Amino acid sequence: MSQRPSGGGGSSTYHVLYADRDGDFAGFLGDRLEREDRRLEVRTVDTAQEATESLDAVDCVVVGSRLRGIDPIETIERVRERAPDLPVVLFTARGSESLASDAISAGVSDYVVREPGVEQYRILATRLVNLAEGYRAERRATAATERLAAVYERIDDAFYAVDDEWRVTYWNERMADRTGVSAADIVGDVVWDVFPEMVDSEAYERYHEAMTTQQRVTFQTYVEPLEYWIEVRVFPDEDGLSIYSREITDRKDRERALERRSEHLRRLHEITTDETASFDEQLRELLALGRDRLAADAGIVAEFDDGYTVRAADAPDLTVGAGERFDMTGTICAEMSDRAVDTVRTATDVIADAHPVYRDRSVETFVGVPIDASDGVYGAISFAGFDDDSPSVSEHDRTFVRLLAQWIGREVSRRAASQKAQTNERYLRAVIDALPQQVFVKDSGGRYLLANGAAADVYGISPAELEGSTDEEYAKESDHRDFRADDLSVIESGEAKTIPEDTFVDADGEKQTVRTEIQPLETPHGDERRALVVATDITERKRLEQQLDRSRKRLRQLVDLLPQLVFAKGESGEYLFANEGLAQAYGTTVEAIEGATDAELANSETEAEQFRADDREVIESGEPKTIPEETLTYPDGEKRVLETRKIPFEPVESDDRAVLGVATDITGLKETERELRKFEKAVESAGHGIYITDTDATIEYVNSTFEEITGYSADEAIGETPRLIRSDVLGEAYYEEMWNTILSGETWHAEIQDRRKSGEIYYADQTITPIEDDSGEIEAFVAIQRDVTERKRLEQRLRGLHVASQELSVAETVPEIAEIAVDAVEDVLELPAATLWRYDESADELVPTAVSETGERIVDSPPAISRDDSLPWWVFEHREMRVVEDITATEHAEDEPSPLRSSMAVPVGDIGVIAAGSVDVAAFDDIDIDLFQILSGAVEAAMTRAEREQQLRERERELARQNERLDEFASVVAHDLRNPLSIAIGMLDVAHQTGADEHFRKADDALTRIEELIDDILTLARQPGTVTQTSAVSLATVARESWGYVRTGNADLIVDCETSETIEANRDRLAQLLENLFRNAVEHGGEDVTIRIGTTADGFYVADDGVGIPEDARDAVFEHGYTTNDGGTGLGLSIVSDIAAAHGWTPSVTESESGGARFEFHERPT
Repeated sequence: MSQRPSGGGGSSTYHVLYADRDGDFAGFLGDRLEREDRRLEVRTVDTAQEATESLDAVDCVVVGSRLRGIDPIETIERVRERAPDLPVVLFTARGSESLASDAISAGVSDYVVREPGVEQYRILATRLVNLAEGYRAERRATAATERLAAVYERIDDAFYAVDDEWRVTYWNERMADRTGVSAADIVGDVVWDVFPEMVDSEAYERYHEAMTTQQRVTFQTYVEPLEYWIEVRVFPDEDGLSIYSREITDRKDRERALERRSEHLRRLHEITTDETASFDEQLRELLALGRDRLAADAGIVAEFDDGYTVRAADAPDLTVGAGERFDMTGTICAEMSDRAVDTVRTATDVIADAHPVYRDRSVETFVGVPIDASDGVYGAISFAGFDDDSPSVSEHDRTFVRLLAQWIGREVSRRAASQKAQTNERYLRAVIDALPQQVFVKDSGGRYLLANGAAADVYGISPAELEGSTDEEYAKESDHRDFRADDLSVIESGEAKTIPEDTFVDADGEKQTVRTEIQPLETPHGDERRALVVATDITERKRLEQQLDRSRKRLRQLVDLLPQLVFAKGESGEYLFANEGLAQAYGTTVEAIEGATDAELANSETEAEQFRADDREVIESGEPKTIPEETLTYPDGEKRVLETRKIPFEPVESDDRAVLGVATDITGLKETERELRKFEKAVESAGHGIYITDTDATIEYVNSTFEEITGYSADEAIGETPRLIRSDVLGEAYYEEMWNTILSGETWHAEIQDRRKSGEIYYADQTITPIEDDSGEIEAFVAIQRDVTERKRLEQRLRGLHVASQELSVAETVPEIAEIAVDAVEDVLELPAATLWRYDESADELVPTAVSETGERIVDSPPAISRDDSLPWWVFEHREMRVVEDITATEHAEDEPSPLRSSMAVPVGDIGVIAAGSVDVAAFDDIDIDLFQILSGAVEAAMTRAEREQQLRERERELARQNERLDEFASVVAHDLRNPLSIAIGMLDVAHQTGADEHFRKADDALTRIEELIDDILTLARQPGTVTQTSAVSLATVARESWGYVRTGNADLIVDCETSETIEANRDRLAQLLENLFRNAVEHGGEDVTIRIGTTADGFYVADDGVGIPEDARDAVFEHGYTTNDGGTGLGLSIVSDIAAAHGWTPSVTESESGGARFEFHERPT
């Protein structure tokens, strides 16, 4: 919307437009308002169109009554659409809250109600002036702001202004572009609310500084969220701050880049001038510096040596290190090895597989520069970036990499040259120092320029101390003058000089003799001549020559004193040398022998020929020869046995070949050896272990029996001490006593426990005797051992067997005896596995009663054995012991493979069999068999005793039970028989008096009851307390048979089990039990009762559908004499209970499914 400024510049007239359809009132109101305030100039219109078209020329609009076709509110809305900021006053005679609300909603500036009187016109005029003045002021401010905004918009910098309350009053477009916040979104808001991250920042502090001090502030800062640098100039005034913000990121980047380049060059200088760092350390630091400079991911220095060898690497993302080699065929590195190739490459020149290290990486940037050395291209330095955002490489960066390559090339060349020079110098120095001769160089002034260790040793100083000094400082004056004269003669003449023998005194005062050779030595420029001296120490040689002469004389004396025959012969057989021993053997002198031959000297032609043949063999083969035995006939005819050693020999005086021989007379030794062989044979044949030690207890000899006993060979034992076999079972005091005894010269004899090589302890009867020399001093000890391990083991087993027999004698039950027996087989007799079977007469089979612990592991749960089934049955049937060395080779081999390979079994009387087995073939010896038989006899006796005692105990229990029953019977007779007997007597008496048959019948019934009672009492009294013979009995068959023996009337029996289903019971006693149960059910349930019988998981049941048994009476039904039937004896269920107990069954009473009684019988858990 375009609006003109009202009243022009400084005008005090305010133009008012009054819109009202009432023209007369409109004219009146205009005049009245102009009179109220002369600054008002009122114009009237009567249509809405006129009103909206005249808005540009007014400072305020007054809306009166309805215009043509529209109401005042609609007029206000139209004005607001055209001039949103123009003041509008509603002046109406129809004032109401509803109208006022609508007017305010339409945007009215003021609301005045037309009322009687003139005061309303003054109020309206005042309000119009105020609104007009405010409107004009706002227009002026807006115009000024627009002008200022136009100025601001022409500023290149980002600019914004805030008032003294930090509200943004202006925000130019550059500021909006930079921050992404438009002027419309921020003007009027507190700047800290829009940008809270600025609080506590440098800008926050500097803005407050400017606001407080009213001083201009300029600073630079980095805007973290927007990631750029700005330079800020803040200008304060009384209304707030004007803030100019210029982005200087590029400038800062340039400054930082310059700083980084300067820093990198400074750092490059530091690295390359650091004398404390090694070359490899410098290379790694240069690569790290280059990576930082180029923002690269990898930096490598490589050497081109028939490939690409990494010398140094700085590549965190790569697994590459110094020393790794790569094939660089067809890569950029191969090109860089040629000096003609451009020395700088970028990513546009290289692809991923064109570099030997980066074949599997995507290379975005790459710089590679060859390293030129003095002898050609040494290698290359390269940097690579792998990320898409890797920065490009500038010319400065390329130059920097070239600088790195140039320094590395120069350093490689310098180091190579230095190393070569040092190597040459070290080689020369090493050669000179290694020479035994004195080597040194002197100048014309006599100063040592070079000297080796041998030359410095003469004066007792180091070569470094000698170099730079003269002979005058160390040598005697006479020696110094002689050395000086010899050196100058060579230097001045330029001719070499040799001094065959030159003597002087060294630093130790010792006289030395040297052979000196002096050579003239020209300097490289030929301006000075020096003397090169090589002096060979011949002092030792001179001394040796003298000593050799003395030694020859002494050697001759020594050889003549030897008991051996020593000689040397030439190739033609003549003696070149002979000692006195040989001369005596031939009965002549040394002088007569030397020059003669064996043919001339020997007393036997055969011996001479053999001597000559042996000599030729040694000379021609060049190999030594030993003749263990040969004879030499002495002049008196005695034949001596010699052991001769001949070796090739080259005489010093000639080039002829010769032989040197030494012959030892072993005639006496041979006799001694024969005697020793006899003794050794006797020792080796002894059945005892023998070993001999020296006085330090070091074993010197063992015989073969010792090897067999201990398991140690002679090679293993000799050189060791007896601690090799010591077990330490007997304690240190035992061995101290033994050692003290033999050291005192006494013989020690005792039983000892030693340890074999296998670790097994063995018992030995040992005797140790000292051996004395001719002077009576102990020189050795001989120990004789007799292995008594088996005897000791037998004693231990017998003792164990005795203990086991005692345990067997007090054991009370057969199972207990069986467990003791198998444990004794394993623990006492030391047999691997044992099982004891007991004969079950009812089943006619051997039932396993006890198994040893090892036996259970070897043979899991041994089975019961029937007739003709295995070895144990054969032994039991024949009552004869049997030993099987290999089970698999006998007719008793089992069908199923068994881990046992040998076995023995022995009968235990008529009771059963005890057997022992082993996984080894032929595991039992005679002692094992004898001890096993002894044990089986003890087991048989113990079991027989236990069974007899068991029978006695059962008989005692039976007698006690019968006594108890007699007491019960007495009670029954006293009580139960008395009543029917009284009835019978009474009825007979009445019958005799009356003669009526009815009384005889009742007496007969009473007597019948007495008879039944007596039968039950006898049954109860006669049945044994236990059942000894049982078998598998068909429950269905016995039930049906028992049913036929009971008067059952119309009762029914239902058998709920198959005939094949059996229980373990005594058939007769089971039938008696069922008869009593059936009879009890009929008596209490009636003659039409139905009875069921069947098996359970661990027994059987009998149930009926009668009246049942009350729960509180179920525990008493099995008691003697208990009955609920007047005609019953009260003993039937008691008989049932006793039969069940005799079988080991537990009886119980519950309610059947039909409400009757259910009797259950369960096997008692074992």
